[in-house]
Amino acid sequence: MSVGNWYHLVVIRSNNTTRVYLNGTESTSGGQTQTDAFTITQIAKYSSGLVGAMYDGYLDEVRIYNRALSATDVKDLYNYAPGPVAYWDFNEGTGSTAYDSSTNSLNGVLSTGSSAPSWVQGKIGKALRFVDNDESVNFGNPTSLNFGTISNFTIGFWAKTSNTNNKFAVYHGYYTNPGYYFYGKTFGITDGSTASYTASSTAEWRDGNWHYLTGTVDRVNNTIAYYVDGVQSTSTSITGVGNINSSLNFKLSGYGGVYDWDGSLDDVKIYNYARTQQQIISDMNAGNSPVSGGRGAVAYYKFDEGRGTTTANWGIGGTALNGTFGTGSSSPSWTTSGKINKALSFDGTATYVSPGDPSNGSLDFGTNDFSLSLWFQRNTISSTQGLISKTAWNDGIYLHFGSNNKIYFADQFLDATGPYSSSTITDSNWHHLVAVRSGGNGSIFLDGKNVTAGTTTLTRDLSNATNFLIGKAYSARHFSSSQTIGATTTSLEYCVPGDTSPCSPPVAEWKFDEGVGTTAYDTSGNNLNGRLYNSPSWVLGKIGKAFDFNGSSSYVDAGTSPLFDITDEKTIEFWVKPGTQIGNWRRPLSFGGYAANGWTIYTGTTGVETLYPSLGTASGWSGSLAPAIPVVPGTWNHVAIVAKLGSYGRSYLNGISVGASITPATYYSNTAQSLKIGTEGGSYYDGSVDQVRIYNYARTPAQVAYDYNKGGPVGWWKMDECQGTQIADWSGNANHGILSIGASGTQNTVGTCSVGTSAAWTAGATGKINASLNFDGSDDYITMNDNFNMNTNDFSLATWIKPSGSGYRAIISKGDAGIGANKGYRLRLESNNTLLFTVTGNSEVGLTTANTLTSGNWYHVVVTKNSSTMKIFVNGVEWASANSPAGTVDNALYSYIGKQSTWYWNGFIDDTRIYNYALTATQVKTLFNNGAVNFR
Repeated sequence: MSVGNWYHLVVIRSNNTTRVYLNGTESTSGGQTQTDAFTITQIAKYSSGLVGAMYDGYLDEVRIYNRALSATDVKDLYNYAPGPVAYWDFNEGTGSTAYDSSTNSLNGVLSTGSSAPSWVQGKIGKALRFVDNDESVNFGNPTSLNFGTISNFTIGFWAKTSNTNNKFAVYHGYYTNPGYYFYGKTFGITDGSTASYTASSTAEWRDGNWHYLTGTVDRVNNTIAYYVDGVQSTSTSITGVGNINSSLNFKLSGYGGVYDWDGSLDDVKIYNYARTQQQIISDMNAGNSPVSGGRGAVAYYKFDEGRGTTTANWGIGGTALNGTFGTGSSSPSWTTSGKINKALSFDGTATYVSPGDPSNGSLDFGTNDFSLSLWFQRNTISSTQGLISKTAWNDGIYLHFGSNNKIYFADQFLDATGPYSSSTITDSNWHHLVAVRSGGNGSIFLDGKNVTAGTTTLTRDLSNATNFLIGKAYSARHFSSSQTIGATTTSLEYCVPGDTSPCSPPVAEWKFDEGVGTTAYDTSGNNLNGRLYNSPSWVLGKIGKAFDFNGSSSYVDAGTSPLFDITDEKTIEFWVKPGTQIGNWRRPLSFGGYAANGWTIYTGTTGVETLYPSLGTASGWSGSLAPAIPVVPGTWNHVAIVAKLGSYGRSYLNGISVGASITPATYYSNTAQSLKIGTEGGSYYDGSVDQVRIYNYARTPAQVAYDYNKGGPVGWWKMDECQGTQIADWSGNANHGILSIGASGTQNTVGTCSVGTSAAWTAGATGKINASLNFDGSDDYITMNDNFNMNTNDFSLATWIKPSGSGYRAIISKGDAGIGANKGYRLRLESNNTLLFTVTGNSEVGLTTANTLTSGNWYHVVVTKNSSTMKIFVNGVEWASANSPAGTVDNALYSYIGKQSTWYWNGFIDDTRIYNYALTATQVKTLFNNGAVNFR
């Protein structure tokens, strides 16, 4: 350690081994037998009898745990940052109040009458739309939003406007009125003198799309910075600025007249410290990892196009960073043998891909932190080979193989002093590589392990005028900040993490992301490209681009192929946004159908949007492929049909089963008809279609849910409102809960997180993740509607609990004990503090843990049920399992949190989720680790 720097230190004792972690990374470990009990009694002092054993320096955030933290826990602690002092997500969607989701209750009042902003669809949930006509939200002038002479702070929010005139999005002072503001493309602060201290965007982002804007003020380093979509645009000095406490109210918009904001605002957060770039990107990703699946990457190349001489950038740097192949002999070739889908093959002599040298400097890192991530597979060994570079002769990035088969990460051309990998790569297997510069030091991670050797210093200024080049690489990503290693490996696009079910990519896939031309390319690798007829329109899709069909003539023809036939099992999936059908039997997707061999998916009569998957013969229908699917007009619906001939046909809408039926045993092969998207037999579909996939096997419920939203919950109650009786469902399915606080017991009012006596929100103000709710064990509970019937399907329940009291304590329930009318599922804590998970179908199975819970401690509890097994997990570890009962568990009863019949929960509950599939052990562990040391 060096004098004058802050360090995060963790010491862990487990199984007679002591481990020391410095700044989130294990530094050393050793064994020592400890048999005597001991007590921690002193901080900053070693022993009262030892001279010179007093600590000289600063200490902060001292914590003591009665368990051994995992490496993930340590990393989470190191990366922990406090939550916002104000957070307005605007998900109320109605009314005249913008509620603060932090614990400070800084609610805002919307202007009224003709000057009232409008509630609209936002970037995340709902948003507010302002017109430059005195429309605003007024939050008063609370002390916590004034930052005086020494305080750091950050403001971040989503903004959408096409008005390029300078307008105030945030107004809390300007010019001679001390405070801070967002005005046009500028973030500024002022102490009331004639000069403001500002940072401005160098690029024009006011293009009618959503962008994430952030302003940071760092009074320690005397800088003000402006970020657009997680990328720092400018940073300037604020040396000499005085007191910026404002006498004005804090407002969104609100300067007055034509200077008011003209556009939408969403998800506004204010922090009383300067957020790092990685934290800003996390906010932009709604709290998700900046690196998971490529989110947060400035440049992210999947190399999945399989054609052409350009590759799309999926990162936040946008199309300006699309990669272009070298010309002639310098052009790499496409291959379907990638690590994940397709890849590019480079010859090791001249081939490359380059986004050039962007004029906005997004690939010039200067002296800042950054990361490079890619999959690679070697064809030739024992030669110097470039992987990623942006290098002038002296200063620049150069990630390459040396002739000794080690990987070198240099900040000048062909530097071999280090850092380099301690291991060599001489095989032809796929490997995952991450190179990180953080705090002037470089690290190399190979297949998730730190293999750094040699000199680690990387301090050169890496900005230069050369092109950014990618050589032999797959799924290359560049991050503009030093990221958490271990989260960088992208899960397979089609496979559930930790799932052992058979999984392979689709045999046909049309993403419709071309945006131009007359061809819809098949990205499966089977070259089943579709031809456009009568100009279907390219529109903004559910994922990237989509096709909009006019209902009268436009369609896509993908030809015929045996891969489209159903020989045994099949899964057909697509996104659809129905318009208004102006005739009978309209077909968004068809491979034959009525009076033609094959299968089709069609609507009913005029104006009916329900989809009917069916099988056809040359003489008519041969039967239903799966149950009808009630899609909703005017919005995106994810449709999935999973079938096995002679056995079952299952229909899913938005990842949720809508029924099952018996399919015919005979399928009549189609050798004459084409697969068409948007028509069949002269019946044209009116609406948009996106991301059509066909698998040659039956996807599991978990896989269908994964295709819909990467396996997200169908119900998710964070319990972070801190006020009121509506408990929002964050799954997107609007299954909001209603909080009931009865008059008996120790708690009889709702309260808020900051105000109340014997109140549910007040007692639960500090939860496991942000706020929580307290239940008194007598008559407090949350009611949800009857939307969580699981029939015979798989499901999971997950929640954080902190128990108190004694007796039977219900956690989650849908139905009481006993079969018949009381079918359902229940999770509760027994009187002996074991957990009981009961599922009632044709019979009832009760699964009980041998281990017990202790009052006053937080536990993460997950229960899963699939067709064969039901399990209980606690803190990521399986505690119990049993065979599942057969038969449906459906009932017509409400779902409850904190109640089952006359049994009520006593203690705290936080972050409760319901999934319509059985989580894998890997997913359970991930859920636990995301909250185990989480103080957001």
